Amino acid sequence: MADAGNAALEEVRLPQQTELRWVGRELIQNNHQMQIAVLDSELSPEAVTDFYADLWRNNTVDGSPGSITESLREWMIVSTIEDSALIVVQQKPARKPGHSTGFISWMNLDASQTSHVQTATALPEPPGSSLLSRTHSTDFNQSINNQGESQAEAIGTTSMFVNDTSVASNYEFYLAVMQERGWTVVAEEFDYNSAALMFSKEGLSSEVALGEWEDSDGRKTLIVTNQVIRGDN
Repeated sequence: MADAGNAALEEVRLPQQTELRWVGRELIQNNHQMQIAVLDSELSPEAVTDFYADLWRNNTVDGSPGSITESLREWMIVSTIEDSALIVVQQKPARKPGHSTGFISWMNLDASQTSHVQTATALPEPPGSSLLSRTHSTDFNQSINNQGESQAEAIGTTSMFVNDTSVASNYEFYLAVMQERGWTVVAEEFDYNSAALMFSKEGLSSEVALGEWEDSDGRKTLIVTNQVIRGDN
């Protein structure tokens, strides 16, 4: 199996009458290389998952099964480990009877293989925040401008945090710190329970979304940030 930079998912066999559409070729999810694509099939969810369960039957490690199949509501899920990578297929019924749609993902379980991937810089974290997830991605923009030139790729970093501070305090933190670092406020929205900010700097754009939520430990703020580097910046 090739690494993520060599289109690992393209090496995975597809069932008949099934197409793959890319979501992301070069993603870094919590320090692991990852690829995600959409699977559209003229086959049912059961037929697609049965195909992969049979394909991966011999992927046994230390006596474990070659694949694991399960269901979650309308979703059928089958997964395997192959050449130190986790591959997961998730399918559900499509609008057209007998057809299905879903996702196939590939994740390199060796986190040491991510050093060569260029990433955008993550946005600042408010004090006391806990990181839940961080994803780096490269957007392969295949569109052509009016001069017949391909647009430059965009590299993005999306992070998710949680803290015990109010939405208002987090909003003020990002408003102050980002402007101190030379960012211009493009748009802002605030209503106490949720807020959003958009910033720009030459060649870069950033968004911050804030929302209030509660768990067993009390009321918290969920923060999602995204920064995109465009062109050669």
